[in-house]
Amino acid sequence: MVKEDKARIPEMVVAKFPMFKTNVSWLQHDFAYTLENIYNFPMFSISETLEKFAPAIAALACDHKILSSGDRVEASTDLLRTTELLLQLLGIYFKKKGCIGSIDRLVVSSQVLPSVDEMIDRRRAIKQIAPMIFVIQNARGTDYFVSTDDFALKVHGNFGDALHYLTALHYVLYIEYAKELLQFNVLLENLCEINTKKMPKSRLNLKMDLDTKMKCRYFPRTPMKWSHAFALSSKWFPLVSNDWLPFSRECFNCPG
Repeated sequence: MVKEDKARIPEMVVAKFPMFKTNVSWLQHDFAYTLENIYNFPMFSISETLEKFAPAIAALACDHKILSSGDRVEASTDLLRTTELLLQLLGIYFKKKGCIGSIDRLVVSSQVLPSVDEMIDRRRAIKQIAPMIFVIQNARGTDYFVSTDDFALKVHGNFGDALHYLTALHYVLYIEYAKELLQFNVLLENLCEINTKKMPKSRLNLKMDLDTKMKCRYFPRTPMKWSHAFALSSKWFPLVSNDWLPFSRECFNCPG
């Protein structure tokens, strides 16, 4: 198949199966089948994972001074803001300029443009050939779409669901991730415990720091004596693994 035909695969599939345009969740069955039978991966949820890690991402963003402590709680409940922070953190950890794309390479958002067609025109104007997410705010609330080149597939859910189905679209239709968003998309998979072997050091360090922040959430905010902590863990959590109870001063002093 020539390169031009490969680029048109999403359009050909959507034209043949128009129900995708009104409800992108029709991809879910094909996503699960593709993961299991083509890639030998278990089913994973980008939406649930991003929501789970959102407080850790906000906490780490505070550490790196890209989020104020006053905005931390609100940011951890806004998955679009969480995604933007995660992209910024990737830029910090990778350090190399131009290696990580910004949020406007992933999301086209508008409070004034009334039609999906105009959003598609904006996507073409920035020369983004990879699928994107459209966020359109209107009187009824906020609508989310996953965009191919010619079509926008309606998401019945929140931004996390849109990001999940954007990933599903890449897998089901064998679309390569955009070069500038590759590290971001693969990090999301890593947080789902997918593709965790042979991770580059920068991405591995970020994942480990987020995992540490997640573990910190299970500890009291006030530090206690080590002997007391050990006694409590032995009494109440005799079967809990050390992965869940990492007795470190970093965790005990964690503000989150």
